[in-house]
Amino acid sequence: MKMNEKLAGITLMLRPHMLRLFYLGFILTFLLPYVDVRGCSTKKVQLFHGYDLLVNDQGAFYCVTIGIFAAFFIFSFINGRYSKSIKAFASGWRSLGAGFSSLVVLFMPRLQFLFDEVTYKTGLFLGLACAVVAFFDGCIVSIKGFVELRRSRPPGSQEGIFPALLRYHNAVIILSVLMVPVYFFLMRKDIVLAVLIFFLLSVPFVISQYLVLEGVRRGEKWTRRWAVVVSFIVAAALALIIMGFI
Repeated sequence: MKMNEKLAGITLMLRPHMLRLFYLGFILTFLLPYVDVRGCSTKKVQLFHGYDLLVNDQGAFYCVTIGIFAAFFIFSFINGRYSKSIKAFASGWRSLGAGFSSLVVLFMPRLQFLFDEVTYKTGLFLGLACAVVAFFDGCIVSIKGFVELRRSRPPGSQEGIFPALLRYHNAVIILSVLMVPVYFFLMRKDIVLAVLIFFLLSVPFVISQYLVLEGVRRGEKWTRRWAVVVSFIVAAALALIIMGFI
């Protein structure tokens, strides 16, 4: 038992340092060979490093993922006295950011070279692996935090503290769930991408919203500020779905 406790302590101590290595690793993979592209007409094979993809029209997507992981690395050194709910909420959004980055790394090269044959290289696989690790770590921490918050709820109903806010965030969850069959319909010809969007984006978002509800039940003020932010996120998602029908 003592040995298990020691191993658990060592793992807990090393975990933040290992995560920082994965965060930096994702960024550094753009220095490595990323894809081979065989021209559709010329049949000529050209090697692209990750940084080569940044200068194309879709390069902004890669820059966003680099910014996300740079933020992960910076914030990993910040140990403020935040509530359990906001820490678990932040982990949920860490998984969502990593999920978005995974989608960009996996699908954007093929969109950049739409009519050419694209072969993934070492840099892309390593970047994807780093993003997947960050995604699962964020999911595990956020789910664990939600379970702990549920168990430690104050006795008695806390629903009356901010009833309107509680209803609003519940409505956001319901709306986000209703969006799932809609984008599955729109992406019925690329069902694999739709499934990945569901697991990498929709699921972490819903988990994070349930953590917001736990914050509301505890009367935490940050949940009111988040209500404003999430309204813009939902509006943007609805706009994308509407554009899909046009």
